[in-house]
Amino acid sequence: MDLKQNSSGRWRCLPKRFLRHRSGATAVEFSFLLIPFLVLVFSIIEVSLGFAAGQLLANGSEKVVRKIRTGQQTVVTDDWVKTQICDTLSLLAGNNCKNEISVYLQNQGSFSAAASASQISLLGDGSIDTAGWGVSVGGSSTIHTLKTVYPRPTMIDLLSLVAPNAKMEFFYTSTWRNEPY
Repeated sequence: MDLKQNSSGRWRCLPKRFLRHRSGATAVEFSFLLIPFLVLVFSIIEVSLGFAAGQLLANGSEKVVRKIRTGQQTVVTDDWVKTQICDTLSLLAGNNCKNEISVYLQNQGSFSAAASASQISLLGDGSIDTAGWGVSVGGSSTIHTLKTVYPRPTMIDLLSLVAPNAKMEFFYTSTWRNEPY
């Protein structure tokens, strides 16, 4: 260390040396950028998981529609529909999927009735109103509407900072006519 003292014993050029000494600057800059960087990374992961959950819900629902439309499954219950969809969602949904998912599968008299049945209504808190939903299917050549809602839990709940009671709900709907089986 080449520190030099002047005749009064004080350190000479200390302010210049302090301004040149930058070994802690990187750590300070890193600490300023760490939180926004982690928020960005986890937000990207959360959005990606959201897209994946939405696609898995659509795939599981289409699997149910295909089995009913082609007559492969004629005895359809609420539990069967939820099991089929939750098996597809099992990677992201966890063990409580059957209790969280809501299913509306009804026989419709016409496609115009199915169009109005496909609409959703919201509650005061912004969540989807699933009151009165259930499963009732017809036979060959009948028109059906399937609506499924899955409130996916978030990995990092940054949304609660803005809206404390918000949920991320994924919605799927399909209308079809059964094949003449």
